[in-house]
Amino acid sequence: MQQNEEFAMIVHDIRKPLAAIELFLRAIGSTESVEKKMHLLKSSSQIQRSVQKANTLLDNLLGSSSEIITRELCYIEQFISTALKDLQDQFAEKNIRFTYDLKVRTLMVDRQKIERVFSNLITNAIEAMPSEGEISFSTSYIEIDSLDFVKITIANSESYIPPELREQIFKPFVTLNKNHGTGLGLAICEKLIRFHGGQISCSSSLNLGTQFSFLLPAGTEAEGAPGFTLPTHSTCLGIEEPCISASKDDMATQQEIVALLDNKPLTMAIIDDDEIYTDMLCKQIKKLTCGLIYPVVASTFLEGFRLVLKELPQIILIDLDLKDPIFNGIDLIKS
Repeated sequence: MQQNEEFAMIVHDIRKPLAAIELFLRAIGSTESVEKKMHLLKSSSQIQRSVQKANTLLDNLLGSSSEIITRELCYIEQFISTALKDLQDQFAEKNIRFTYDLKVRTLMVDRQKIERVFSNLITNAIEAMPSEGEISFSTSYIEIDSLDFVKITIANSESYIPPELREQIFKPFVTLNKNHGTGLGLAICEKLIRFHGGQISCSSSLNLGTQFSFLLPAGTEAEGAPGFTLPTHSTCLGIEEPCISASKDDMATQQEIVALLDNKPLTMAIIDDDEIYTDMLCKQIKKLTCGLIYPVVASTFLEGFRLVLKELPQIILIDLDLKDPIFNGIDLIKS
């Protein structure tokens, strides 16, 4: 039985990168546009990461359940960033905010094993929310028997786990409201955290949502530690080919826009018949506004008219030439 559970846990981890590959192939197969296919192929870094992740899991098949820990200094932001990038294609369309209160940044852990912990917990958090909500990440120091640990909490709104299930949730094959789940993700987390001398717990309420807190050995932050930029919204995920390169000027622009918006989300209607242009424009808007401006798109006069009536956007961007034999962008503005 123990051997079967170990095998199932390995299969669980391999299924996630394979799912990302499947989604990418479906996207290519569902479009007839040659230009769109080429655009998808150019932005295939997510698939390359998924293939590499699956290969790494297979290479470490025999040692993946080993209690041997190879410790190194790791940064919590990097674990969060890696997990969110791996999940970008599956969850970027959800309206989810990310907040951070990282008082402690460093861990002394086995990088590969703890990557699995963050990936599984963040996956569960996003899947537990219907379509929108908030995921928060927080850290703090805690001392146990003269040893320094970091308490890491990953919490999400809009979900609830009843007490009777919370008592069983870290056992293999226990799942909640996940038709495609195996019930192994949390069992893997508990085991890998225990290998590091830590522990994990779950709390949940109807008003506040669900949070998982776990302890891992603390690391010592060295001088010249790297800085990380973490997304504040799910619509910011996966923007790897922006029209403007990610530079310090971009970051300053982003911060200025967010400050002007005062964290109040807006809807922008983009009405243009150039699919590649609108796709890149939407990515850039989401990137520079951290998801506070949410673009919706139409390609014709009639689609644009219906879109504006339905969404009531605060901002409208219209191409004057909509390739319509009768109406143009000015006519739409007048309407």
